[in-house]
Amino acid sequence: MNPGLAEGPVQAWKFSVLIKLFIKRCIVKKIVALFLCLLVLGTAAFGLDKAAGGGVMAWLAGNTEMEGTLSAFGAFGFFGLGQYVELNAGVASIEELFAVGFGAYGKYPISLSDRIVIFPTAGADAEIYFADDESVTQLWLRGGAGLDFFFTDTMFLRSHLVFGVLIPISAEIIGTTYGALVKVGVGWMF
Repeated sequence: MNPGLAEGPVQAWKFSVLIKLFIKRCIVKKIVALFLCLLVLGTAAFGLDKAAGGGVMAWLAGNTEMEGTLSAFGAFGFFGLGQYVELNAGVASIEELFAVGFGAYGKYPISLSDRIVIFPTAGADAEIYFADDESVTQLWLRGGAGLDFFFTDTMFLRSHLVFGVLIPISAEIIGTTYGALVKVGVGWMF
């Protein structure tokens, strides 16, 4: 028997307190590390060229196992983080459905002149379709091209034409669904 250590419930209580303190310190260290990473990334983001804007969109989709097509019309907003990354969000109406989507695209800008920039682009959009009390989540993988026409040094007209395939996530779909998406909007560099 060691006279310096308590026995029984007291020792178990001390051990559990030590474990809780260790866990709290680890969590605090992780929070501090996460905060520092976000601070560094946020500081770096302010050094990048950024753009924001919005506009209208339309898409047409078909399926290899069904006749006919579906069309949708809606609005979108975008936020460009640097020259090579664009985040977007949009809403659309598809017959009796309402859709909300979020996406991320990579792009590679090619300047044709002081006012015209074209870019190949590829990315993914996660879309949630709502009908009555149900919702279905799908993922679109898309690729295509875009064009920016600058009116001034900071204001531009942006257009996209992308093609893609649907990857079912929360519902089973027969056949392959494919489609084209067209976006036209106005943006500002800051």
